[in-house]
Amino acid sequence: MKMKFLTLAFIFLGFMGTALGESVVYLRKGPNRLGDTLMRYVVDKRASYCLDIPLYYDPFEYSEELKLSEVEYSTKKFQLPNCQGWQHFQGSEVPVKPNAFYFGPLHRGHLSVDMINEFKEDPVFMELLRETISPKRELPLVQPPKDIISVAVHVRKGIIFDGLSSAQQITDPNFKFLNAHQTRRDGKASPRLGVDYGHPLKFPPEQYYVDQIKKLANLFDYQELYVYIFTDHPRPRELVYRVKKAVNIPNITFDYRKETNRHDKNVLTDLFSMSYNFDCLIRPGLSAFSIIAHFLGDHQVVIYPTEAERLEDHIQIGGVQVAINNR
Repeated sequence: MKMKFLTLAFIFLGFMGTALGESVVYLRKGPNRLGDTLMRYVVDKRASYCLDIPLYYDPFEYSEELKLSEVEYSTKKFQLPNCQGWQHFQGSEVPVKPNAFYFGPLHRGHLSVDMINEFKEDPVFMELLRETISPKRELPLVQPPKDIISVAVHVRKGIIFDGLSSAQQITDPNFKFLNAHQTRRDGKASPRLGVDYGHPLKFPPEQYYVDQIKKLANLFDYQELYVYIFTDHPRPRELVYRVKKAVNIPNITFDYRKETNRHDKNVLTDLFSMSYNFDCLIRPGLSAFSIIAHFLGDHQVVIYPTEAERLEDHIQIGGVQVAINNR
């Protein structure tokens, strides 16, 4: 009996040693919205891919609607290994440290453009990611007209989820009257206390989008453009009216979702429409949602702001990056 007990004990300890020695990548659930979580998934998947170890994840909003739920290990379905301590994957393919939870790097909480370009140079990894970050079911994606240059514009407004802006949105002297239209209908935070003053690259003013649409029109020699504005604004018609009025170029067709538009509606539809169905993308600088669209897509032109200055009554966008894909 004593010998049998010792044998069982050694078997148990051997099993525990194997379980404790396994290292995995672990994507923990946080308070983040989809874009932020997918950015963490991308870098964690990079660690899993390079180190050839499994990825476990805590289920998050929309995760079970994506194919990653069929590939990765959900902690709702699989028991997480009993690892001890955390290991930061720095990008070098060094021997895996045993018994550790790995996680990938982010640049100031976001996928940097350098990281996007680095990952895109690995076609095998990109094919893997585009498969896992894809919907399980067919979605009613936005289909731009064919034989016309199409532009996806992601306008992050906040309003309901993040709060109100306080800066003037249109600074062109010829169209400043449009600010009154916005203030009357959307409300306005106290001066310099709006979300735009707190995060100007996440919530750039509408003037930024006006200027970049004009820039694209010039870049394409004023050919006909189809511009679709993706936004969390609960009344997108009013937003599109202001932008269209301030752009003031006749051969640009503006479009937007005509009904049921909210920050928590059509999320996957908008993400994959922006990613794959448009030639060009104009995005905020630090909105994770459209950074993921930039990363997944193969756009001919991507425009985003890199610098912003907080002035007394408006946000001045300084540096703007225009990334042209010579495909």
